[in-house]
Amino acid sequence: MELGLILYWLIFYSALAGWYARTAPIIRDNNRVDFNKYMIPRILLPHVMAGYILLLIFHAFSLLHENRWVLIFPIVATLASTEYFWIRLGSIRSKIVESITVKLGLLTLGVLIFFYFSAVSGMHLELLTKVSPSVFGPFETLLTFTLSSVAWIVLVQLSLTAFSIIYMIKLYLDKDDYIENLLFVFVSGLTAGFFLVLGTKAIFSNAIPYIFDEHFVEHMYHPNQGLDKKVICSNRELSDQIVLLPSGGISIATLNNEDKWVFTVDVCEREVNNASQADT
Repeated sequence: MELGLILYWLIFYSALAGWYARTAPIIRDNNRVDFNKYMIPRILLPHVMAGYILLLIFHAFSLLHENRWVLIFPIVATLASTEYFWIRLGSIRSKIVESITVKLGLLTLGVLIFFYFSAVSGMHLELLTKVSPSVFGPFETLLTFTLSSVAWIVLVQLSLTAFSIIYMIKLYLDKDDYIENLLFVFVSGLTAGFFLVLGTKAIFSNAIPYIFDEHFVEHMYHPNQGLDKKVICSNRELSDQIVLLPSGGISIATLNNEDKWVFTVDVCEREVNNASQADT
């Protein structure tokens, strides 16, 4: 741990000292330098690069597995630089969003994404349960809304980030002497995009399966028993999780040996009321 701390601060202060030695005369001779705009990114950048370099060093010598604490440095530095990046791009993004063309484009993108995930959600439910997805209307709506919202937000943020970076490069090419260091812009931009994509992947890979495994059957299926405590389908066990289908059959959810839900379709045999038989 001591070696990692020494390496981290050595790399950080070396990068910071090198930058300051090169830019100190410019800062000292110009009273118009905006500290928040000019200094903060150039302080954050050595932190980010030092964290990444330290991570690569530990990985190269196969020390990362036993020293997971090293991940704290790049994570904290990355979060700090990404937060500043989003704040700094706030005014630029607001100018971009004011465009009618951009608004219409984002709205159209949202509609297309919603219809796409509506079709995907319905198809997934149909293949999973082997019945029409309309039977699970509330769950299908929730799934569609969740998937489309996450995808739309991520694509909008990535698009606005890309437009903002292009705008900042344009300022740099227009000889704006105090634009953020382009290396910092690219590092923070790529990091922000990485976190967005990683978060989206986590939602699609973990959250959606979790919803299906833990909540789909719980909220869409019920035991083979009515409110009067009588069995609904006499050919099924009382503890079976079922849902009645418009055709008169039932969809059944059962747990397999791996604690995964398996769905089948069966007929529902109703018990004949004895009083009704006597009347006939």
